[in-house]
Amino acid sequence: MFPLLCWDIAAQGMQKLYTNQEVRMLTMLATKFDWTIDIPQLLQKPHEAIVVTDLQQRIHWVSPGFLSMTGYTPTFAKNKRPAFLQGPNTSTATRAAIRQAVSARKPIQAALMNYRKDGTEYLCEVDILPVSTSKNIVTHFIAFEREVPLPFE
Repeated sequence: MFPLLCWDIAAQGMQKLYTNQEVRMLTMLATKFDWTIDIPQLLQKPHEAIVVTDLQQRIHWVSPGFLSMTGYTPTFAKNKRPAFLQGPNTSTATRAAIRQAVSARKPIQAALMNYRKDGTEYLCEVDILPVSTSKNIVTHFIAFEREVPLPFE
């Protein structure tokens, strides 16, 4: 019982650490790219990981939770497209819907089967938002990702 209690306390501290790192990095990116976003409001979205991509869908930055969710380091993920997480059971229809929304610079919420570094599947719920500059030009996308339970078959 004590280790679980200790882990609960440690986990709360880690979440706060992740949130602080996320705020710092997103603030830095917002300044660098002249984004007009409300970072504290955005971080209210449920997520385990945050992925920032450019318009070509190349990963620019991932939050610390990305490693624990996927098994891939931020260094490995940088400059790759999120498609590297997909595999044989990833829905082509969902991929097409995401691609269409991104091309149209529109937000989208979807769930798709992704694969961890060790090859295990996980259902990933994504909430992808276009990010604009003060001149209303979309320059990046922010994806809030979290693992959701697999449905029973």
